[in-house]
Parts: sequence; C-alpha cells; structure tokens
Amino acid sequence: MASVLVWVYAPSTQVLGQKSLSFTLSTTQLEDKLEKITGIPPTTQRVSIYTENDVQDGGQLGHAHLCAMPHCEPNDLPMEKWGIQDGMMLRVDDARGQVFGDEDAVEKYEMSDDAYASRPDSVRAFKQANKLGRFADDALRPDTLQYDPALKVGARCKIARDDQFERRGEIAYVGHTKIAPGIWVGVRYDEPVGKNDGQVQGVRYFDAKPKHGGIVRPAMVTAGDFPALNEWDSELDQEDPMEL
Repeated sequence: MASVLVWVYAPSTQVLGQKSLSFTLSTTQLEDKLEKITGIPPTTQRVSIYTENDVQDGGQLGHAHLCAMPHCEPNDLPMEKWGIQDGMMLRVDDARGQVFGDEDAVEKYEMSDDAYASRPDSVRAFKQANKLGRFADDALRPDTLQYDPALKVGARCKIARDDQFERRGEIAYVGHTKIAPGIWVGVRYDEPVGKNDGQVQGVRYFDAKPKHGGIVRPAMVTAGDFPALNEWDSELDQEDPMEL
C-alpha cells in the first residue's frame, strides 16, 4: 500500500477532513504536510494517533486514542513505522493553546448596518459601485430585462448559439421560471434536439414530445418565418448552460 487515507483533525483551526498521505513520509515531512492542512507550524504541533472505533456517534466516526507521535523523532521514522492504517485519525493540537472551543461562549463583535454601509471596502460598496444585484439599474436587472415583443406563444422561431448550431421550432412559453430569475422562452422543437418535454425540475411550462422541449434565454431566440429544417446536427444535443 503506497498511501493511507486518514482523518486529520485540528481543534484549534477547526479543520476536519480525510486526506491521503504517502506511507513513505518521514515524521518531518508529515509535519510539513500537516502544517499546510491545519496551519499549525511543526514546532508547535502535538500529534496524536487515534484508531478507528467503528462506532457512529451522531453521524461522526468514533476514534479511540492509540498513542502520541513525538515531535521530531530523532531518527525521523517513516509514517508506516507508526502503524497508521486507513480510517485512523491524526489529531493535531497546537502547543500554543489557541483553541476556539465553544463558539457560543465567545463574545462576538457585531457591526451596525450604518457602520457597514459607510465602509468603502465592503461587498456592498463593490456592488453599489458596479451596479450589481439589487443595486443594478432597473434596465439591467434580470427580472426587468427587455426582450423582443415578437417572442410570443405560437410564433415560429430559431435558436442558435452561432450559425453552426441552429435549431427551429415554435414558441410555447414566455415568462418566469422557478429555476432562475428573469424571463425565459420555452420552445417546442421540430426535431428531438431539446433537453426535456416542457417540464423542468418537476414544473411543467408547456407540452412537447420527449427531447422536443427546451427553455432558453430570450437573447438566443429569433422569431420569424422559419420553416422546419430537414436535418439536424447531433452536436446540438450537447450540454448548454444557457438552456434548461
């Protein structure tokens, strides 16, 4: 076995996760690895080895203390010499005593809304300066974007990412969805090049044959006199983040 999968737990930095570590790591190399994982420098690490207890306690793996790994073993033994196996846990304590403990018992600083609003380096200030989210101009907000009034239910249309990938069909729905904000256009395709049958995530917006339905952004749709295509490109069935 070239590596071992162990739990690494550092109470002082609130780190808990499984890591795959090479069996050939020396004690010094292991300490360097643990510093990158936990943020605790090797000089203050106090590492204990815990065996897997096979007991579920509130959904967490139970572990029983096995031994302490001395800091900077003189002969710098490789990790396999410590008998570490898959499922065991390395607990890394900080000799400096920096432990968070019970968060509820720690007095927290809370900034007032007025103080936060006055900060020039906050996320709110960034959104305000760049007119993002709720600070966007009405003309730019996703739920108020203007779209071609010709996009009406029953109109023929074409949908294209570019000239190479063009699909045609009939507009079957125009409006909001529960998946994402803004106006979406439901299309009943002439060919089986869609993602659905008019139903997305349990909500039906229109009826179509299987793989004949799609819900796209208005910017991708052009209404007009577009007769059905005689053939279609199989590449059109690729995943498209702009289509539901």
